[in-house]
Amino acid sequence: MAVLGQFFSIMTMLLFLAMNGHLAYIQLVGESFRVWPAGSAWVSPESLQLATGALGTMLRHAVGIAIPAAMALMVVQLAMGVISRSSPTLNLFAVGFPVTLLVGLIVLERTLPALRPQVEMLLNNAFATMNTLLETGHGSR
Repeated sequence: MAVLGQFFSIMTMLLFLAMNGHLAYIQLVGESFRVWPAGSAWVSPESLQLATGALGTMLRHAVGIAIPAAMALMVVQLAMGVISRSSPTLNLFAVGFPVTLLVGLIVLERTLPALRPQVEMLLNNAFATMNTLLETGHGSR
């Protein structure tokens, strides 16, 4: 795993723990065994539709979180390509890597404050969806 990916994983895990997500997760797992006893689980069309909708929402927000960094790095690579074509004697490995690293760190510094509300919203939506799935399963019995 890349260092930046590892950083985001750790940040998300720390936010999860700070929001008492681990306690909510344990409560959801316990409730799921009450609603769907072992060996009797089945998937209704409504719960499957809810789960696929939640997955689509999660992927849409994940792309929204990753787009600023991806676009900034793509612009830097495009600029490095233009510089490489205009000045072929320039050692692009000596210049391009530090510039890409610097731009990546600047984008990270600028987008990091917006990460916390996004992750909180996504985790709250995930727990709300799981509670809805449990209620749907409980109501159909």
